[in-house]
Amino acid sequence: MNSLNIDPKNSIDRSPLQRSFLVGALALTWFTLLPTARAADGNVGDGTNTAEGAYALFSLTTGGYNTATGYASLYSLTASSRNTANGALALFTNSTGSNNVASG
Repeated sequence: MNSLNIDPKNSIDRSPLQRSFLVGALALTWFTLLPTARAADGNVGDGTNTAEGAYALFSLTTGGYNTATGYASLYSLTASSRNTANGALALFTNSTGSNNVASG
């Protein structure tokens, strides 16, 4: 038997449709298991805080009248009020300080 004369229709290999379904299922599983980025948009916490950007006001538990715009601005803030941070990583390590303003 010559292996060059094998009919591809009788092959054991999966069809392209089966392969694409398998790849799609694997991709969906992979995206489902990825860690999600927390992007704040609008009111955060009690409704008096505003955040725009990924990880902005990420650790906030209590406190009000805080504004964070930019990637991870006011990231470590847990319990504080009246802070304003504009720009990536602005006031990143501030965890309890109040009445602060930072840009950059």
